[in-house]
Amino acid sequence: MGFQDKQKVFVNGTCTMNEPRFVLVGSTVAFFVPLIIMVVCYYLTLRDLQKHSTSFPQESKSQHSSERISDSSLLNSISSINKSTFPSKKGSQRQGRRGMMQALKNERRASKVLGIVFFLFLIMWCPFFITNVLIAICQDNCSEHLYNLIHFFVWVGYVSSGVNPLIYTLFNETYRQAFA
Repeated sequence: MGFQDKQKVFVNGTCTMNEPRFVLVGSTVAFFVPLIIMVVCYYLTLRDLQKHSTSFPQESKSQHSSERISDSSLLNSISSINKSTFPSKKGSQRQGRRGMMQALKNERRASKVLGIVFFLFLIMWCPFFITNVLIAICQDNCSEHLYNLIHFFVWVGYVSSGVNPLIYTLFNETYRQAFA
């Protein structure tokens, strides 16, 4: 754009994107389309996790043992799978059940971290892109406050990007150990 018309890129010697069509298309391609993709992917991830949750046995809140199973038919099917895999080892049956429980816990934790990261991304970048689009639409009729807000919101977005590694570190033991 700057090669064709320097007025569209440089304002008072500062590089500024003030071509409304570019801002609208850029915001759509860089934020709104990926946002829709992320919402769909997160929904599909949660739906898949729900399917796995119903196919794995659920832990009951028992004082005596955290390994009790509430659904006996699922327990029987898991036991038969374990018997065919480990025909004579009772310890292996318990270990297989523990492994499945741990896998389910890991999936839940991962979806929680993913949800937090996604929610923070949405909350911290949405104001910038909405303000960016508003400035492109209203152009010269915009309030000076919008121009001040856009400078603030871009830094909020940058902070969001900088915080992501810390979020993973806070909510994931493996990341915490690596970070330490």
